[in-house]
Amino acid sequence: MEIYFSIGSSKKEQYLNYQIEFALRAKALGHAARIAIVEYLSQYTFATNEELRKLVQLHSTTVFQHLSVLVKAGIVNEGFVDNRHFYFLNQTAKTQFAEVIRVFDSSRGFQK
Repeated sequence: MEIYFSIGSSKKEQYLNYQIEFALRAKALGHAARIAIVEYLSQYTFATNEELRKLVQLHSTTVFQHLSVLVKAGIVNEGFVDNRHFYFLNQTAKTQFAEVIRVFDSSRGFQK
């Protein structure tokens, strides 16, 4: 995964790769509009920028920026069909976020 959020290069060695990736994905979901987009895509499979613009009631450029963050984080994929741009959840998004359960599972001790 490409690291596109700022992580101090002198500090990232102390963390495991999955911890860094999880933090980057979690940060990508750090806006209510992005959460709404992911929820919509999990229910309706795919959508266009215009459909998502109506959902979150933001300017299409702003929606595109939110989608770009989600795409870079590997949460959402994009594709074209008949010159129409569609967005859909990455097939592994649920697996990627299953780490949330592991992080908050109190029955497991800290692992290094």
